[in-house]
Amino acid sequence: MNVLPGSSNQLSLVLALLLAALCASCASPDALAPSQSVPPARSDRGASAYHPPAVAQGQQSSSFPEGRSASTFRAIASNSLGPTSKVLMIGDSLTVGPFGDLIEAWLLQNLGPNRVAIYGSCGSSPEQWLASHKNFVSPCGYRETTSMAHITHESGRGHRSNAISTPKIETLMAKYRPQIVIVQLGTNHFDTVLREGKRSLPQLAEIYEAFANAVYGPGSSTRMVIWIAPPDSSKFPKWVQDEVEYLISSTNQKRGFYTFQSRKFTHYTPASGSDGVHYNTAAANAWAAPVIRMLDSAFTKHRVKN
Repeated sequence: MNVLPGSSNQLSLVLALLLAALCASCASPDALAPSQSVPPARSDRGASAYHPPAVAQGQQSSSFPEGRSASTFRAIASNSLGPTSKVLMIGDSLTVGPFGDLIEAWLLQNLGPNRVAIYGSCGSSPEQWLASHKNFVSPCGYRETTSMAHITHESGRGHRSNAISTPKIETLMAKYRPQIVIVQLGTNHFDTVLREGKRSLPQLAEIYEAFANAVYGPGSSTRMVIWIAPPDSSKFPKWVQDEVEYLISSTNQKRGFYTFQSRKFTHYTPASGSDGVHYNTAAANAWAAPVIRMLDSAFTKHRVKN
């Protein structure tokens, strides 16, 4: 091929321009678009700084068990709940603390005080709420919010907690006849599994079955059970948390209960609190946000009319 003198530079320039155009045409449009905000990986984010992004109605499947969509959740609620449906919530120290403050405020605002009963007992696990178990007096805090009473005692809020016995779930079910039961328990079984290992799992499984029978047995008024599984903890190994969450979710799956997998939305860091288990106000707010989004989806048609 003959090249005219002085034309080699021009040819190089043309080839360079053609190559640049070719590369531009191959670039992904997404790579050229402005970056969009996405939740960082769990290992990189702190609960106190993480706020789950808002999602469109009907697109909240990440807040629900696998195979159950938000629309299915709302359909079940619409078919089985009424405008006077009552809610009973029970929990451990996380319900006594800031997380409980936030869930309580939402329930009272949206359903009204006559339809809500909330009980929290610090240090409790499901067995301590069963009539078959001996009386359990919380050593560290108690919450009771009903139309007749509002009691909150928590160690660490400037005073020592009063000693109050944990009520039995059978008694509460008979007293309030709730259609919706919200459970926030399981955190204190982390200690059990860590201490006793996997040999403790069969007995714990029996406890969860007995608890499920108490809230959803024959003649029960219950139409929906929502179990808020424990959030992430930096104090306990992942395998311990996995085992407890599996106990909860497997029992719930057999009964048709809903498991809210809190660890998908939380990651305990030094900014979350001081003991690796209990969440401060900022971290509790980040955890409560997706929980409330789920509750909002379930109770859309059952709120107080303003």
